[in-house]
Amino acid sequence: MAVELFCPSKHSNLFKALASIEYSICHEYDMNLCVLYQELMKRNTKLLFTRTSEVAGYILVSWNSVCGCVTQVAVCENQRGRGLGGALLAAALQFLKERKVQCVSLHVDPKRIAPMSLYKKFKFVFDAVVSDYYGKGQDAHRLTFEFED
Repeated sequence: MAVELFCPSKHSNLFKALASIEYSICHEYDMNLCVLYQELMKRNTKLLFTRTSEVAGYILVSWNSVCGCVTQVAVCENQRGRGLGGALLAAALQFLKERKVQCVSLHVDPKRIAPMSLYKKFKFVFDAVVSDYYGKGQDAHRLTFEFED
């Protein structure tokens, strides 16, 4: 399954599809079109995506000289269970490894069983509870991954 690097000039027609995936999945955590665009314009931020006949999912990553961060992962509900999340995460980790980061972190709602299982499968480990991350009373778990030498 192919994972592509999003290039605004090459994939401008896909931008609204990416935002609509996010909105359809997480209304309460909605990263609207404007915010997604602003994230993509940052220097060390990239989006990788996969598609079947249409965009099926994406992962947004950022990095500095030491650490990477998975900012957002989204897979269309009708495409889940096909390994797309794993393919996106594997591609993102490879992308960040090529940028010579030492570790990667992400935040996840601990009530979301499928993403928690995926991250554990990829050897992410619990680091901390981040109180009210998603809003009042909606905590997140910060998970971290360290690249082996």
